Amino acid sequence: MTERNKLSRFLNTAGGLTAAEAEHRADLRLELLHEIALGDLDECLNCFGAYLGLLRGNPPRVVLEELHRIANAIVATAGMFGRGSLGKAAYDLCEVIDLLETHALWDRDAVDVHYDAMRLLREGRGADEEQSLIAGLQRVKDRLGRMAT
Repeated sequence: MTERNKLSRFLNTAGGLTAAEAEHRADLRLELLHEIALGDLDECLNCFGAYLGLLRGNPPRVVLEELHRIANAIVATAGMFGRGSLGKAAYDLCEVIDLLETHALWDRDAVDVHYDAMRLLREGRGADEEQSLIAGLQRVKDRLGRMAT
């Protein structure tokens, strides 16, 4: 029996949950997960910042890979929990790191501006300010792309 059939059978059982009750319970669980996810985002941002605080000069490949992994975790979590602009900024940062790694470059300012923007976006901004931040990050990424070619 598939999960859907099990749920349908459970919901249709006398004395069982109504669809509204099941939806309410699911919403409560999602709300709990939302708080956990926001905590995970904070942890990722703090970890990324800690790495940046330790960096001096060009980072070794393993550090770039770790920065990419952290930024990618932010992409995944932010997108699932209604933080689209934060996810976009983290995605752009992944692309910047890929570009820097591919061309054996290091542009600390480009990485820092993405990190700073992610911190601002995590705090929450108005839609206009978020769009402005994302547009600025796009310009940074475009500039790097031109430098790399």
